Amino acid sequence: MDEEYNFSWVGYIVGSIIVGVILLGLFGFNEYEGENAEYWFNACDAETARVGELETKVGEYENSLDEANSHIEDANYQIRKAKSNAGASYSDMEYALDSLHQIDTVSEP
Repeated sequence: MDEEYNFSWVGYIVGSIIVGVILLGLFGFNEYEGENAEYWFNACDAETARVGELETKVGEYENSLDEANSHIEDANYQIRKAKSNAGASYSDMEYALDSLHQIDTVSEP
């Protein structure tokens, strides 16, 4: 009886392996046919270069954002300064308005 029990487990394992190989053959066993290590190295190298380009672009956008925020802070300072002279003399108000200037826009990188 023990021999029959061991034989059924061996048959089950061998059958599972056979079914697995058949399924691999049907569903993509040759999916990467013709693609060797050089192909994958080149593909990885190309993607690494693309990531580098995107990181550079992100850095450019961050710099542009920082520049735009700096311009906004400058404009807000000028506005606060001009508002503080709202009740002052005419010459103080004229000076505050004359000190205002347009803020440059930041171009897209």
